[in-house]
Amino acid sequence: MTLDISHFPLVRMRPVPEEERNLNRFLLALSDLLEKGEPFVLLSDNNSDDEAPHSPDEKVQIARWKNQWRQPLKQYVKGMIIREPDSVRQNTARQFADYASKFWGYPIFVVADERDARQLAQQLLDEQLKFHDESFP
Repeated sequence: MTLDISHFPLVRMRPVPEEERNLNRFLLALSDLLEKGEPFVLLSDNNSDDEAPHSPDEKVQIARWKNQWRQPLKQYVKGMIIREPDSVRQNTARQFADYASKFWGYPIFVVADERDARQLAQQLLDEQLKFHDESFP
């Protein structure tokens, strides 16, 4: 995966060919985003068929990274939105989302199209701003 931040605070997660996959680069890019200290939403297409599964060593690396960044993940990632237009595959994507949201510590949603994804992303970011405004009179 790579992160496209050209429309920040909407951050697009894009798959890369297996030969270009670099977990360290991805985690470093995500760390850099978290260090900005600004809320954002991750957007992804459901391309689980396009991604090779992580090796056991990569899974350990991800878990260690996630534990190190647990608090900033909860604080700044307002959610992840997976776009899955196929109604049959949406159920599988939702099952993944339930599991993954528990692991990552932020909510993960499944929507059918880009319009719904952008609408939900804006709602998540607006809720963050509303909460922030109410906290500081």
